[in-house]
Amino acid sequence: MDLQLDEDLLTPESLTAWIRQLGIHLDLRELDAMPARPLVFSEYRLTPPAIIIYRYKPLEEWLNLMCQRHAGYYGPWYYLHAAFRLYFHLELNGLYEIERKWHHRCFHRLETLEERAYRFAREILGTQYDPARFDREVEKNFQPG
Repeated sequence: MDLQLDEDLLTPESLTAWIRQLGIHLDLRELDAMPARPLVFSEYRLTPPAIIIYRYKPLEEWLNLMCQRHAGYYGPWYYLHAAFRLYFHLELNGLYEIERKWHHRCFHRLETLEERAYRFAREILGTQYDPARFDREVEKNFQPG
């Protein structure tokens, strides 16, 4: 099944509507605590289909700033993870898979589910940079010393 890029999906509300239309429960959990190591900002559960986003309220503004600087996305940071986890549902259920061309195979790109999910999030949300960059930078800031 091929999915057309829908310009309406560039806004979080339409992404949320698409997730719900697919029968996936979107659970946005607001936590008053700081995250523990290892950092977990989202999960995908196959049965029943659910995307769980962990929003750490003390970090919310900082995460939005990091999202703008390192992903080039100006919506709420957690929509990067919502789109990322949506791809897990699409591929694992055989609904959609990012096309891997010959050059991707030659240079070992898009080999993992995570790499394809980040590419999907970038295309759906129209981010300036790879959303994986956001996750790497956030992770780097939580390294000891």
